Amino acid sequence: VRATFIEILNSRGNVAPVLRAMHETGLLGKYIPEFGRLTCLVQHEFYHQYTADEHTLMCLEQLDRIWEAPAPPYSAYSPLFQKLERPFLLYLALLLHDTGKPQGHGRHAEVSAELALRVARRLHLEPTATQTLRALIEHHLLMASISQRRDLDDPLVIRNFAGKVQTPETLSLLTLLTFADAQATSDKLWNGFKDSLLWSLHNRAMPLLTGG
Repeated sequence: VRATFIEILNSRGNVAPVLRAMHETGLLGKYIPEFGRLTCLVQHEFYHQYTADEHTLMCLEQLDRIWEAPAPPYSAYSPLFQKLERPFLLYLALLLHDTGKPQGHGRHAEVSAELALRVARRLHLEPTATQTLRALIEHHLLMASISQRRDLDDPLVIRNFAGKVQTPETLSLLTLLTFADAQATSDKLWNGFKDSLLWSLHNRAMPLLTGG
């Protein structure tokens, strides 16, 4: 069952319909109870238009759209997505990124990351995959916050950000996650300026992580 679930998550471009069907039949919440607790959970935040479970499923749909996107802004992210060696980690991170909201009380990213460790153990993920999964979820708000609120011309900002991200793979995963999360939050949240800021942060941090 674990192998089948990972195989589903590795099917880039076709993950969301399967997980939505699993959710509608009640299977997904039984298999991943951390996600099941998001069912019909209202999010009392300004931008969120959807319940937590629907937002999560829409995140997966947005990520599916990137796979072979013919037009911007999705097409700009396709090369990053196509180069991933472990796409299941990104889908799993999106599936679990808000699981801490029922009890997070303002620190849902940290709680979600802790819950993800339990899921990783049940799925028998290797240590490096588990570490990446935790980092993605714990920092899933980081790129949006830094790119939109900090001075990207300040080398210290970029160095501190790169220090938290640590690897090129995590940076690529986090860039894709940030974009998909924003697209699934509200149709009024994203615009070309925020898109350019996200890419600017990505492009400035990558050389620090690759020895440039």
